[in-house]
Amino acid sequence: MSKITRDTLYDCVREVLKGSKDKQRKFNETVELQIALKNYDPQKDKRFSGTVRLRHIPRPKMKICILGDASHCDEAKANGIPFMDAEALKKLNKDKKLVKKLAKKYDAFLASDSLIKQIPKLLGPGLSKAGKFPTILTHADNMVAKVDEIKSTIRFQMKKVLCLATPVGHVQLTEDELAANVGLSVNFLVSLLKKNWQNVRLMGLHLVAFAGFTRCDELVKLKCADVTFNAEGIVVKMESSKTNQYQDGVSLVIACTGQVTCPVGMMEHYFRMGVVDHSSQAKLIVQTKGERLRKNGVLSYTRLRELLLE
Repeated sequence: MSKITRDTLYDCVREVLKGSKDKQRKFNETVELQIALKNYDPQKDKRFSGTVRLRHIPRPKMKICILGDASHCDEAKANGIPFMDAEALKKLNKDKKLVKKLAKKYDAFLASDSLIKQIPKLLGPGLSKAGKFPTILTHADNMVAKVDEIKSTIRFQMKKVLCLATPVGHVQLTEDELAANVGLSVNFLVSLLKKNWQNVRLMGLHLVAFAGFTRCDELVKLKCADVTFNAEGIVVKMESSKTNQYQDGVSLVIACTGQVTCPVGMMEHYFRMGVVDHSSQAKLIVQTKGERLRKNGVLSYTRLRELLLE
């Protein structure tokens, strides 16, 4: 069962859709899910990989090419889907540059069951190296439905970093459709993790500490009201600092990066987890209980230092 509440999920979705309307683009913006993990060692732990089909297509303009026999090529032509037959593949002559160009041109491939075994012989290892080896297409399959299935499927794959990102929708989807895709994606990822929700890390404090060059004892003293959000990022007010000779306080300006490791985005997530009042004089850094913040559990300097050094 998801530990993300329905209200929290819909609040996030509304903010995303509102932001796209406030600053409209000339293209259909993709909504990407970004997740940071903890307690995973990419060098030691077994890397996971899994795919899940979402209820609503996240990338409607995804380009898919059919590598088919005569029957599949005719069907693809009738449905307006790009296709190539065996003769067209032979003309590439296993040229690495041409195969690489083909792989770059399309997001995914479907191949007839009678042709798929010949792909390595016709094209070499180029498509496999690009991670785009074709999915099998039989004559019993509905081609249009199969293409929609590919467009609706997303992959979570653990590589060398602890940050994962995958498209889960676009801004033309309704609030309910986007929320359904996000909820399904998060729950599927959690099912792949060795310790489920324990691996989803609250990184806000760690990123703020890094971006602001702050010390552990300075972070412990922060109050909720000391953090102010604006259009550019956040402003963190510190009453005292060892680097401030006059001890009259200092304000740190931390900009929004828009990346997976954005300290501003993670700090917003930190506030949402505890339903923290931005104007409160309560301590900003508190202990956690599962994925919720314990409002009365003030974190000590020693424990904070241990978390930052993990």
